[in-house]
Amino acid sequence: MGYSKIIIGKTNGIKMINKNALDWLSNAYSSNRLAQAYVIVGPPRHEGQELVNHLLQLLFCENGENRPCGNCKSCNMADKHTHPDLQWIEPQKKSRIISADQVRTLQQQIYKTAFIADWKICVIIAADRMQKSAGNILLKTLEEPPANSVFFLLTDSPQFLLSTIRSRCQLVTASTKQQEIPNEWLEPLLKILTGRAGTGGIITAFARADQITTLLKDAKSKSMAIEKEIAKKANLDEKKEVLEARGSSRYRELRTGIMRAIMLWYRDILILTCGGAESTLYYNDQKQILCERAEKISYSQAVTNITMIENMTRQFERNMPEGRVLGTGLCKIIG
Repeated sequence: MGYSKIIIGKTNGIKMINKNALDWLSNAYSSNRLAQAYVIVGPPRHEGQELVNHLLQLLFCENGENRPCGNCKSCNMADKHTHPDLQWIEPQKKSRIISADQVRTLQQQIYKTAFIADWKICVIIAADRMQKSAGNILLKTLEEPPANSVFFLLTDSPQFLLSTIRSRCQLVTASTKQQEIPNEWLEPLLKILTGRAGTGGIITAFARADQITTLLKDAKSKSMAIEKEIAKKANLDEKKEVLEARGSSRYRELRTGIMRAIMLWYRDILILTCGGAESTLYYNDQKQILCERAEKISYSQAVTNITMIENMTRQFERNMPEGRVLGTGLCKIIG
């Protein structure tokens, strides 16, 4: 079994809720056709969470008409994720893993009578980070869910969810384009990539590795600061380990975006080594440099470059030291 798939159009920014997605899910609600569970694919803290936040207000709003009003007590609690009929789960430990205990607590709460609303809602941020045991517990809940309950699983890597969980969910793709990173990170990354190309030499590779490592450290620091600021503005008294986990999760999403941006750079070079059309380049404004790089390497090396980026990304997910991973990987990349 697979997903029942709904493709959602392009978003215009983090604060812009995708109208196609919102209309489709709102119509499902108004016609009493909401599914039991949805996998929302996209950056969990960006487009996906913006969409879910609006849906929470829609389901919990106390206003009989023009839902959601955005002003009632329930809308405010939904916005702050403090509504008593909402179960909100995200990675809580430095390992960024969602544990079996977390999902077991969710399971216990979801079968209780709703406190003030007609719905019991469960939101799982970075659902792909569930341990296998946690996924199995969630699966049992999805197999026999209580009435008037909805599950939203947010992830940018749905392939890592149990196939049995995916088969019980409808898939909503929050964006039809690749996840992009803000210019704050893309511009310095492009300066690194467009700098003097190496030929596999250790000195050049490690210099580039140091630059990217510094960029990642800055991204991690700012991700932590953002989560602290969010908690402060919302007057949330979060424990230190919770804030650290949220900051780590935010950073992981950003690091994934940065690695994808690097992958797209070497993908463009691969396209050019194959004689592909320049109009298909992702970094079309860097066409001259990309062409120069492509002329200096073979097709097999261009493929090796892609493989090495994929390997480095997987090693990051296993929590291997970033500097070591980048240094070793970039030594084998040309261009």
